[in-house]
Amino acid sequence: MLSLIVLAFSLSLLSLSPSCEGVFEGKFTTDQGSNCEWKEVNHNPTSVAFLLECSCKSATDGKFFEYSCEYEGNPHDCEYFDKTGGAPRFFHQIANYFKERSHACLADSVDVSKVTKICSNMSTHLLTRREAGKGRNGDPKRCSNEGSRKRREL
Repeated sequence: MLSLIVLAFSLSLLSLSPSCEGVFEGKFTTDQGSNCEWKEVNHNPTSVAFLLECSCKSATDGKFFEYSCEYEGNPHDCEYFDKTGGAPRFFHQIANYFKERSHACLADSVDVSKVTKICSNMSTHLLTRREAGKGRNGDPKRCSNEGSRKRREL
């Protein structure tokens, strides 16, 4: 009998636990006129594991660039940030945003303006560096993430 009460109580707690699963998207234009979009994906409904992807089509040369950051308690695997030397400036914004998200884990808690601001700041930073041809160590290719992944039109 006691085990049934414990089981019922456990199930009621589970039903109260909010699900973090979902995909949220948004679009914006940078000050330079580049069209960008962001997508936030939580690929694991049972834990806090978010993936934030931003992609832009440069207004200057029409080329795409994109970057992403995965967050599982701490931001990691942010290769693009690291390559551009932009990590220190933007890691804390992403970490703080996802920290807030992990506390709520509800679809209506997605702060669209906050994500747009993070992506917009990063995009402006990358475009400025790229257009000035100033990648890390003076290598402009490091600022133009031209991977083999097929881009879709915005």
